[in-house]
Amino acid sequence: MSQQADTFPGAEPPQTPKPPLNAVGRLWPILAIGFAILSMILLAVLLWPDGDDDTVTDTAEDSAELSCQVFAEAELNGFEGLSDDERFIQVNRLSTAGMLAWTAEAQDPGMEGFREAMERPRHVAAQMFVTEGPEFDEAMAGARAACADLDD
Repeated sequence: MSQQADTFPGAEPPQTPKPPLNAVGRLWPILAIGFAILSMILLAVLLWPDGDDDTVTDTAEDSAELSCQVFAEAELNGFEGLSDDERFIQVNRLSTAGMLAWTAEAQDPGMEGFREAMERPRHVAAQMFVTEGPEFDEAMAGARAACADLDD
């Protein structure tokens, strides 16, 4: 018994009434559980392995093929008429093709000739500041031939 009940027999201390639950009070535990479940599902989807463990440049052949794809995307006809930004993009494509050729050579030292052929157009363009003329045309033909040899 409490001290008040000892002093006043039969008297019980008043109970503090609990406030009634409003809609928000009943809803937040449901929302918290729903958010936790949704978070776990999203985490599982993002981290679930897709079964494709190979990289795009897994082998020297893959790297060389990607190099040729990037090289083929370079728009060099009418290069001098392009804006500075477009020129930058096209020269970067040539550079990227060369870097991927370096990757192919690092994966297979026998790809040295391929790397040299894929790097040559960028070197000629950087030295001459143009993408036309016999030396540049020869470099482009060599890179195209190197890519054609991959298909054989």
